Amino acid sequence: MNALKHLPLFFSILFLCGQIIAEESPKLIPFQGQLTNQEGTVYQNGSFSITFNLYPQPVGGTSTWTERHENLTVINGMVNAFLGAIESLASEDFSQALYLGITIDADGNPATPDPEMVPRTMILPAFHAKDSDKLAGYDWTSILVGQSNDPSLAQIKGSVLEDRGISGDKLIEETITGTEIASETLTIDKFSDSLTRLLVPVGSIISYGGPVDSIPSGWLYCDGRLLSKEDYTVLYNTLGQTWGGSSENETFNLPDLRGEFLRGVSDGTGRDPDTAFRTPRNSGGNTGDAVGTMQEHQFERHRHGLVGRYRDADTASIAKWFNSSNHVSPGHTQGPIKDVNITTNAMSATGGNETRPRNASVYFIIKAF
Repeated sequence: MNALKHLPLFFSILFLCGQIIAEESPKLIPFQGQLTNQEGTVYQNGSFSITFNLYPQPVGGTSTWTERHENLTVINGMVNAFLGAIESLASEDFSQALYLGITIDADGNPATPDPEMVPRTMILPAFHAKDSDKLAGYDWTSILVGQSNDPSLAQIKGSVLEDRGISGDKLIEETITGTEIASETLTIDKFSDSLTRLLVPVGSIISYGGPVDSIPSGWLYCDGRLLSKEDYTVLYNTLGQTWGGSSENETFNLPDLRGEFLRGVSDGTGRDPDTAFRTPRNSGGNTGDAVGTMQEHQFERHRHGLVGRYRDADTASIAKWFNSSNHVSPGHTQGPIKDVNITTNAMSATGGNETRPRNASVYFIIKAF
């Protein structure tokens, strides 16, 4: 009966495995042994078929993997094979002890049963290089973006970064550019609240051209509704009762800008001559020259001229003219008025329902958080 001397197997696997298993695919175990007969005489040359099996226990049981190598060449007694080259080892769990069983087909007939060599060889001690592609035994694939498990080639997923876990002092200047950031991983929810508010301060009002039911997150429609400090603390601390509300109940109104034009606070410049008459939109709101106050429709004070004619009582056929200053027009003399004829269309109402410039409608929205 032929036999295989086992001792070189352990050293071969330990020496070569680190180079082979580090490759992601395929997973291979290099095997090397010395073939002898029962008397220990080394076979010099020839070929043999060998079956390899993996077991979860050193004796008995059922193999979890098997692979037959036909006609392996023996040169100077040495035989070499790559386990996993024919049947994949991908399903094997090498984090636990596995035992390699070796059966040599002595007569070259696979139908003839041959005994498995004993003892089986424990391969786990020679398989430490299995984790050479990992850090502390863990696979980094789940936190990397890309086709590689190599951190030098892939990118870290934004979802695995701790909120506010990387501060500016941890980054070397100009080391992170757009090409280093995976698409859609740097989202607004990854920014700190303070940074977001620095970019767009709470209380900012902008015009919005989309439908009211699609107002972006973090913004509210300026419809004058009453809110509570408990629900919108930052916005309350910004607005207070500027647009109305109750400090006692810690409630506040949003600006109601529906159908309104906005005007800058005069701030003592005199550009709004009626600041003393500005009123609050809602109860508890500001008055006077302050943000949140309002004014009703008004025309600036002005005069309209009035032109008419009359006839002297003694000279009915001569028309004489007067103007809105009650002065007789040049070339005419003042005398007793017999009758007055004023053109009525000069006093008729004209125009529309309000005084306004050309305009377009938008929604006004306010940054709430």
